[in-house]
Amino acid sequence: MGPLPPLELKITDEQKRWIRAAIAREKTEKAASAAAGGGVMGVAQGQVFSLEGPYSVLAGFGVAGQGHLPAIDLSGRYLPPYRWTGGRVRMTSQREFGPWRRLHNIRGIAEESSKLFSKMGYVPVFKKLDDEIVGDDLRRQGWDNTSWFNQVNIGLYIGHSSAGKDIQSGMGYRQSYLPIYNSMLDTMDWVGASEMEFGSPYLKWMAFYSCNLLRSYLYRADGVYDEMKNHFALPMNGYLHILQAYATEMSVHPDMAFYWTTALRGSIFTSAEDRTVVGAWNYVCRNTQWNPQHPDPDPNVARSVYWPECAGDYIYGYGPQTEPDLDPDDPLEEFNLEEADHPANSPNP
Repeated sequence: MGPLPPLELKITDEQKRWIRAAIAREKTEKAASAAAGGGVMGVAQGQVFSLEGPYSVLAGFGVAGQGHLPAIDLSGRYLPPYRWTGGRVRMTSQREFGPWRRLHNIRGIAEESSKLFSKMGYVPVFKKLDDEIVGDDLRRQGWDNTSWFNQVNIGLYIGHSSAGKDIQSGMGYRQSYLPIYNSMLDTMDWVGASEMEFGSPYLKWMAFYSCNLLRSYLYRADGVYDEMKNHFALPMNGYLHILQAYATEMSVHPDMAFYWTTALRGSIFTSAEDRTVVGAWNYVCRNTQWNPQHPDPDPNVARSVYWPECAGDYIYGYGPQTEPDLDPDDPLEEFNLEEADHPANSPNP
């Protein structure tokens, strides 16, 4: 399936500036490259970068990720938040207080996903990696909830995340966290799921290629998903159609972006069921989380959380989507959310 005709999307003045900057940068880099007699120049990390020749501008894509976390904490500088019973919140990991190993595939996935989405007609609005990300890039910001991801239509975060085994001090339920590391200051900022709110008139689909953000007791001990949902603390609002992550741990596979975009653009190598937003996430799970040579008796499980009317969404330009009929500012609407789980060893549809 190829792109549908260009869509007329309402975009903010800020988005317009980003798009103009992307186009201007493309022209500048091509001119500089021609003058130097070389290829297209590289792009400064975290900045708007050139388009890759999309068929037509359909919408915007943004990606962020961290892979540079330290392997050990010799000075106790990276500890999670305090818990009610004293001490720190323990995480669902062999290292209960972190940190965890470096992730070497983050940059490659971010770069490849940006290039592939641009070829599908999506302006790569931002790419923020490692120290370019701060916790407030992910947290809810201001009365109008402005943040980096809420300025694009499709968002992807790649990196570490973990579910808490304990209740954080000042809260009434357990939640998941994203550890955001700053190597210059040598500090760790633990961003709780309840602090994030994805969804805006622009952001419709948000994915986390990370462990345990939606950890469920259905598959692993110390699940937090139901507690977050029951306390209206999932990191989404009524503007976001679908939130995607994992209900278990997972592995960061270098070819994630290839499999994701292959399904989303409706490649002939995928089935019809793989081409929706939910189906594409399942396709990624089957192709990046399962090794038939070494089958895991407890396979990793991808989870999509969505409003019922959005279950069959396609991304803009590749099929229809449905706007949910609800109040995006009413957290009680979370009662209506549904989940689609997909173990990595599921058969192909």
